[in-house]
Parts: sequence; structure tokens; C-alpha cells
Amino acid sequence: TAGATVGVVAGEYDRRRLTAKTELESEKRRTRNLNERLTVLNRILRHDIRNDVNLIQGYAEMLKEGELDVEEGADGILQKSGEVIALSDRARKFERVLRSGESQTELIDLAEMVEDHVGDIQDRYVGVDISVRTPDAAQVEASPFVHSAISNVIENAIEHNDNPTATVDVDLSVTDYRVGRS
Repeated sequence: TAGATVGVVAGEYDRRRLTAKTELESEKRRTRNLNERLTVLNRILRHDIRNDVNLIQGYAEMLKEGELDVEEGADGILQKSGEVIALSDRARKFERVLRSGESQTELIDLAEMVEDHVGDIQDRYVGVDISVRTPDAAQVEASPFVHSAISNVIENAIEHNDNPTATVDVDLSVTDYRVGRS
């Protein structure tokens, strides 16, 4: 009976040790994934904030030099600073979601969003040729950061374009199973 008791105790100890090891490995993976996501979030935020602050500085410099109408410059500064605040709010929401481990999405009309972003980008980038093809609607469940992703993709296509006049084609399509881009 002593041998059986030792065997049961050893078996229970082994089971607990393996369970703890499995839980630890799972937590390490979760932590690694969280760190990767936060790194991407930080990269996106730095890029978006830097772009908006550069535009705010541009408006301020043009106002200072008298190259821009005061009302137009103030409107530009107010719009861009509002976008930075909205971006900060989305980042806080996204960080909360990441830390909680939940995946939070919202219903978004991707076609409308792409059209809006292209319009905003065309206002900022003079001499850029952007063609857009979208369906009337493209309802998707997406992360709150899809806004930034769309802007970043289009702006990167402009900034890293080798043509003398930057040209970007945005083509959004919908199938029964997914929304895609090309």
C-alpha cells in the first residue's frame, strides 16, 4: 500500500507539474502575441500622429509667413488636431481590447470609408492620381483600427511610388465570403 500511495502522490504531482507547464507556455504565447500587437499599434500611432502633426506644423508655418488665409489655416489645424484626438481615443480603446484578450469589432461600411479616406488624401497630396473602384456598400465587422490601416496603405502607396506622378489604384470588391482589395 505504501508503494501505491507513493505512486498516486507522484502521479498527482506530475499531473500538476504538466498542467502548470502547459498554462505557463500558454501565458507566454499570449504575452508574446500581446507584445507583437502593441508593437504594431505603436508603429501605426507614431506614423499617424507624425503625419497629422506635420500637417499642423505646415499650417502654422504658412499662417506665420502669411502664405495662408487665417480662417483656412485655423480650419486645417482644428481638423488635424481633432483627428489626433480621435486617433488617441481609438488607440486607448484598442489597447483596452488587447489587454482584455477580447476581440472587439464594429460594423463598418468599408466602401464608404475607402471613398472618404481617398477624398481626404487627395486633398492633402497635390498632383497624385488616385483611381477608386468600390461597390455601393461593403459592410464588414472590423477592428476599430481599420481606419488607420486604410489611410496608411494608400499613403504608403503614394510615398513609395516610383512614377514621376504618383498613381494609385484602389479596387475594393465583395464576394459571398469576404471583402478584398487589390
